[in-house]
Amino acid sequence: MLPFFLLELQIVGPVRYPNLQTLAKEDFYEAMKVTCALYNYFKRVGDSMSFYELDQAIPHIIGLSTTDIGVRWVDGFFYPNNIPEIDHAAVDETLSWLSDFPAAKKDMQNAFTNFSAGKTEQVPPLCFTALENIIQKKTGLNKPLHDCALHKALFQKINVSDNWRQFLVKFVDYANDYGRHGKNPDRHSVDRDEVESFLYLSCIMLRMIIRKIPN
Repeated sequence: MLPFFLLELQIVGPVRYPNLQTLAKEDFYEAMKVTCALYNYFKRVGDSMSFYELDQAIPHIIGLSTTDIGVRWVDGFFYPNNIPEIDHAAVDETLSWLSDFPAAKKDMQNAFTNFSAGKTEQVPPLCFTALENIIQKKTGLNKPLHDCALHKALFQKINVSDNWRQFLVKFVDYANDYGRHGKNPDRHSVDRDEVESFLYLSCIMLRMIIRKIPN
């Protein structure tokens, strides 16, 4: 069954829509997917009234819940609600900065969506492609992330210590090993806490690169 606050969500406007319970078939994760789809549809077609009302209603309705449902609403998506202070700096601000890089932003949004849905094996590949996209954009070099040429181009533009450079290389190797074509035999059963740490580290890594290399 859906939590009561999601059952209360109705779109007010000149056109009547089926309620969320019907669209989501009383499934919590499906309800989040439908809500995100409606939000992005209204945004794309320019229905500013429905878009604004939905964006304002969701945080309010989540706040009415008597229990912590473990998610929050940010810029058209639901994200895991772990440590608010860290979430705001590492996740919310990073996603805001990624607005100039729509492909990378979409990858990170999907990474959080998959993590929330328990699809942990799909998280590292999405983080990998997001990081690859940002580094390619910032360096102007269209090379795969595991290519040393892309690493070199990045390090020429970013002033960091040798230890951080080594960390980035290891970070990329990890993401590559657990990617869709990775060679790690455990990539389909990776520990959830490990994936969560990698997800947050990806946000921090993206945040640093965006801040260090101005447009």
